[in-house]
Amino acid sequence: MNEKSWASLAPLLDRRRYVESLAAGVKIRAHGDFRFLATMNDDASTFDLPEYIHSLLMPMILFVGDRIVRRHDTRTCLLEGGDPKG
Repeated sequence: MNEKSWASLAPLLDRRRYVESLAAGVKIRAHGDFRFLATMNDDASTFDLPEYIHSLLMPMILFVGDRIVRRHDTRTCLLEGGDPKG
């Protein structure tokens, strides 16, 4: 996605919890149970996430195939006695 598209998702992913369409003139608030899930292909067509978006996507679980490679959920990892960095 281009930078402008990612920027439009920022308020949804931080504590503001809404997405807004200036063209349609509407603001949609996220449900309290809303969760965001994103997948990315690992090939030449994939671009990195902007850092400000990456910082909003916590906790994060990285899968390769059906195997968990890294978990960025500090609380769960500490409760399980694991390392939150993987």
